[in-house]
Amino acid sequence: MPLSVTTPIVGTGVGTISTGTPFVHPELFQPYGPHQVLGVEPRTVLTQLASARGVTAVAARLGHTLDESQARAAMAWAKAV
Repeated sequence: MPLSVTTPIVGTGVGTISTGTPFVHPELFQPYGPHQVLGVEPRTVLTQLASARGVTAVAARLGHTLDESQARAAMAWAKAV
């Protein structure tokens, strides 16, 4: 798969996925697994581009379940902060 101009292959951006990016299946757009290749744990950054779906997925990865109302409130917080 060709690398795009925004694909981080070195530095602190390796393994970082913005919630504005389709991060549900990162293997579809990351050139390699950052943990397997570099020992860098993947992380997701909630930004002003956050969606309720993204916030819900991040919460699930952290062991929390959000209902629709909680997801909207968390999304509004992420966008404001």
